[in-house]
Amino acid sequence: MARREAILEGTQAAQRLHAKLGTRTAFQGSALSRIDIFRAATELGALLLFRPLSGLLGAYLGPPNFPMPGILVSTQRDLHVQRFTAAHELGHLFLGHTASSLDEQIGLWRGESKDLQEIAADAFASEFMLPRWLYIHHAGRHGWGTQALANPQNVYQLSLRMGASFDATCWGLSGHKILDQAIVDKLRETEPKKIKLAALGGRAELTNPWADVWIINEADDGLTFEGGPDDIVVFRCKEHPSAGYLWDEACLQQHGLEIIKDYREESDGDEIGGELTRVLITRVHTAGEYRVSFCERRPWRPENSAARLSVIFDLQGKEQGLPRIARKAAAAA
Repeated sequence: MARREAILEGTQAAQRLHAKLGTRTAFQGSALSRIDIFRAATELGALLLFRPLSGLLGAYLGPPNFPMPGILVSTQRDLHVQRFTAAHELGHLFLGHTASSLDEQIGLWRGESKDLQEIAADAFASEFMLPRWLYIHHAGRHGWGTQALANPQNVYQLSLRMGASFDATCWGLSGHKILDQAIVDKLRETEPKKIKLAALGGRAELTNPWADVWIINEADDGLTFEGGPDDIVVFRCKEHPSAGYLWDEACLQQHGLEIIKDYREESDGDEIGGELTRVLITRVHTAGEYRVSFCERRPWRPENSAARLSVIFDLQGKEQGLPRIARKAAAAA
């Protein structure tokens, strides 16, 4: 089997697993924003554990040497790396690989592996975690066409919603032929840290360089996101002060978010008294799940709202020990 055939094998296997689990159907009208890799692993009967692995991103422990398939993922890397690593090891399981695998590097875009099983597992991970339909799902919600996706800011926000690294998301844009390779190469030249700082516009400090900066607007209403406790969440919402409608920032504080900066941006047009963009830069102080809901309404008539934005942020960061989904299931049993 050649490299090309191994990639095809992994890709088709990921598509079969999506069909088996019904993941695409589950996204329709749901709060999902990313493929739940850890849930998929447990549903396939794998023992998934997160441990401090020395020099390894992850490992697959398969039969016949082990009585049940096991997936180990390092706790020494960020959540998006943990997710892609778990997807790679899940590929070994679903593809029926019998040999155990100790993985120091993963990702087809790295172009380093010559082992055909590793190539197939990489292709599986890319297709399962970042299917073409998921790109279209988020791009459709935000109105990101081809031109918009050539902007690294939009691709970075897309990567956050899909739970992947910026580099992996760029690779998928090329692999799915959503963007030309030349455009993707240009995108990959941009350092994610510069994108984050540009999103903050000098109005807030990024104390943790590995933290992410989320830009949330009305297109994200109803979704659930997964990040870390040091992440910064920027709400950018259309506001109509000339009609008396204002976004109630007090609701954010009631939900546990600290407002770092609160300001308004005027539209580029010449219209006076028209639409503005309310910008609220926020952060949390404790890792946890935050259910955020706030409205644009007239202060003297709070019962009537012109718009509402509700999202859930799971800001617990990387996994440790058993995955959180398994601990929740055990607690509910």
